[in-house]
Parts: sequence; C-alpha cells; structure tokens
Amino acid sequence: MSSFTNASGWQKLPGGKILQWGKVGFPVGQTQISVPFPINFPSVVSNIQLTFADINFSGGIPSPTLAVVNNTVNGAGFGAYMSGAGGFNAYFFAIGS
Repeated sequence: MSSFTNASGWQKLPGGKILQWGKVGFPVGQTQISVPFPINFPSVVSNIQLTFADINFSGGIPSPTLAVVNNTVNGAGFGAYMSGAGGFNAYFFAIGS
C-alpha cells in the first residue's frame, strides 16, 4: 500500500520495509519540533534524513544545522532540531519496518 496524495506520504515495500516522507515547519524562534510520521512504524525506525526545503541566505550568514534529537525516535515520530532562527521548512525521509 502507499499514499501519494499530499506532501507527506508512505509506501510499504514487498519485503516489509516502509518508506515515509514529509515536510515540516520550524516557526521563528523555535529550535526543536515534534514530527509525526504519516503512519506508525510497527517495529523499528532504521534511518531518518532531514533536508532544508526553502531556506535562503545572504552573504555572511552562517548556515544552520538540522538534526534528529537523540532519544526522541519512536514508531510514531521523532524530534527535529535546527540551530538557526527558524521560519523555514525541512523535508524528512525515514526508513523502517
């Protein structure tokens, strides 16, 4: 089964692996957010990747960092951290089973 109807989605592969993706927003001034998965992973989350979606910089401004917060990952979601001022979006991609 799979769902491709919006910015967040998932697909279950024949061998049982589940792929999930989505877009999340960091409000201005907020460095950590909770990110729910489109569906729960029933067993394990193997990998989560974060990528900037729409951040722009002008010269001399250091690039913020995105990270998955340690000890926040579970089958329902994870905590995401960024070191900048916020006000932008990020994509996530997760693999599990």
